[in-house]
Amino acid sequence: MILDIKTDIEQSDNSHIKAYDLQGRIVAEGEYNEVRNNLKRGIYIINGRKIVVK
Repeated sequence: MILDIKTDIEQSDNSHIKAYDLQGRIVAEGEYNEVRNNLKRGIYIINGRKIVVK
């Protein structure tokens, strides 16, 4: 289960993104849906938004 803390901004499915952990390290990079589906449990920063993966 993936929860967006801030859900009023929509993301294009085909865009290239980077996901960061809370220490600012890049933990994943690639297409938006691919990155979000492959993240382990935790809190990440994607495009300046906090994402919680349960």
